[in-house]
Amino acid sequence: MAHPYHHALSSVRKWGGSVADYQRIHDWFDESKKIIADFRHRALRHHAEGIFMAETIFGSTIRLSTGRVIPTRWIGEQHVREDLGFIPSFADWVKAIRPEPWMGRALRLEADNDTFINPQPEETAMTQPLPISPIDAAYAITPGWMMRIRDFDALEIHPCAVIGKDSTDNDIVEQCEPNDARFWTVFGHLRTGGLDDFEDFATEAEAIAFHDQVIAAYPHLAEREG
Repeated sequence: MAHPYHHALSSVRKWGGSVADYQRIHDWFDESKKIIADFRHRALRHHAEGIFMAETIFGSTIRLSTGRVIPTRWIGEQHVREDLGFIPSFADWVKAIRPEPWMGRALRLEADNDTFINPQPEETAMTQPLPISPIDAAYAITPGWMMRIRDFDALEIHPCAVIGKDSTDNDIVEQCEPNDARFWTVFGHLRTGGLDDFEDFATEAEAIAFHDQVIAAYPHLAEREG
């Protein structure tokens, strides 16, 4: 992953000034590494909402040491694009969240006999859901395969097609010829043998891009391929 300093150097090449002009903004985007040290930390600020949040913290513009004034948003957009290749919304990150029972747990707020009662301040405090810790939030967006990444020693990409339904109406998926592919799946090769599917993609190019990102994050998966 790029260091904030290198993002700042990139900003200097784009708009001039010095590294110090940009460093604090790029540091802020990557501060979430304090919570989790791999690319999952980006879910907290690397999206459109995070870029607008940077504006509320650092102001809508910054003045460079050269006297030039540029929008803070430009710097946030640059940082996120350099890390992800595009600017996702937070909704794009949420799609990767694995639902857990505690996420939907809530206290029952119905009053006795379904009669509306204005709660007193102390009652309101008791019925407020507890805040989710940043660590819990990071685990919530972590795919199952990532939690077991050391169980895998390589990645494979295969074209797949749905060939029918099982007795519980779930799709039956099999590998197929490329011309017959409904989607492309990136699989992890288990050290003990066999494959476990990571993610499905509409095109082979998208599957290859994901494969390369995972290899970059977990280089041990490339050893068997080489």
